[in-house]
Amino acid sequence: MKLIAIDHVHVYVDDLNEAVKWYKDILFFEVTSKFKVWFDQGGPLVINNNDVHLSLFKRTTQNIGNTIAFSVDKPTLIGFIEHLSSCNIPNSIVDHEVSISIYFTDPYENKYEITTYEHFKI
Repeated sequence: MKLIAIDHVHVYVDDLNEAVKWYKDILFFEVTSKFKVWFDQGGPLVINNNDVHLSLFKRTTQNIGNTIAFSVDKPTLIGFIEHLSSCNIPNSIVDHEVSISIYFTDPYENKYEITTYEHFKI
């Protein structure tokens, strides 16, 4: 499997407004208008600095930690879904309407997402 890039990292915060201000003031991130719809639907608030994206989630019961998301093309995602299945790795596939992602964990409870923006029906 050839990864294209780290697409984004999930960051859990106690206060979204404070986090947006901190990331703007310190690291020059801005709210990503393209993905604001996800936040409006109860999902993460995506912020970016050029091509670097963070998905801010309001911490509820999550332990301190992150999810790393890798970007791939559509054929690679389809092949990876088959690969995880053949390795008996539990996973979940989610249609985000603008992207398709598969979520899984490694044996050490680290969380990963493989995603493509070449949307297709699952």
